[in-house]
Amino acid sequence: MAFFPTITNNVAAYSPQTLTGKNHASRTPAASTSYHQDAPLSEEQLAALTIYLEARGESFAGKLAVAAVIRNRMNAKYHSDGTVKGTVLKRLQFQPWNYAKPEVVRHQISQSRMKDSLLAWRMVQDGRTVVDGALLFYNPRLVKPPFWATVSHKVASIGGHEFYVPPGKRNEHQV
Repeated sequence: MAFFPTITNNVAAYSPQTLTGKNHASRTPAASTSYHQDAPLSEEQLAALTIYLEARGESFAGKLAVAAVIRNRMNAKYHSDGTVKGTVLKRLQFQPWNYAKPEVVRHQISQSRMKDSLLAWRMVQDGRTVVDGALLFYNPRLVKPPFWATVSHKVASIGGHEFYVPPGKRNEHQV
């Protein structure tokens, strides 16, 4: 039995198997993986927590797109030192961390709610993307367009988010 059900969005039907042609059931969070431990968050857990907070309420494709932006920023070292922590916790880059600390937030979210976000992160690590090299995104229903939206190239609209590539920032290292 597949670990995750098929999730649909306004573009197409997605499931972990149809997105990659691979069965990711063996790579889903193990029982020992917990977001409620007092140990520091791993890079993978921090990525999944960021994806969840940025894309909660979005389709699986929306979570996959946010995961790809994190990965693209790491690869391009765009407002990033090349690590998950140095990317998502960089000041004013990912809204959930502007005023909150991961160590506090993780105690408020159940592990079961994180599964899709963790799977999205793992799929992006395997090369799957839906945002064609995007480094930026925002939700136009929640905020006014940021200054960069007028000069950047829009590459996707998925759920409530719009995804962009800034001028001159596209490269072969992005997913």
